[in-house]
Amino acid sequence: MKAITSQVTIDPSVAEKILPKVKHIRDFQKALEANFLGQTTRLVDVVLGGAIILRASDIHLEPEDEERTRLRIRIDGVLEIVSFLPAQVYKSILGRIKLSSGLKLNITQRSQDGRFTIRFEKREIEIRTSILPFRIRRDNCDEDFRPSFLKRC
Repeated sequence: MKAITSQVTIDPSVAEKILPKVKHIRDFQKALEANFLGQTTRLVDVVLGGAIILRASDIHLEPEDEERTRLRIRIDGVLEIVSFLPAQVYKSILGRIKLSSGLKLNITQRSQDGRFTIRFEKREIEIRTSILPFRIRRDNCDEDFRPSFLKRC
């Protein structure tokens, strides 16, 4: 099968050392938090791999304010909170997802849709991404756009 845009291969060290420990959302949270300060590629591998292991259909990254972003995954139709990410971690993940999806990095005030393929455990999983503008209120009057990311497996 030919990839729709680019391919992301989950690093074998992540697949062998981190992901086997992910059995529940709490395990996923611990794996993420242990990798916050590491390389962006490794963190994205943990996010995508953890979601696959837990059989999530969607991953939502939802900025709450300028300092943190909520990470949720949909399992059996229910959105579950996994973790809260620092702003810099969110920006790094968003940039990596945009690059993988063939989206423009500098577009933040309008929606963008893209696709990429994940290679994981001899499988190819097609991913659809939607980047949506997200408003953060400041001082009850000023609004700033921040992109939000939705991934559907």
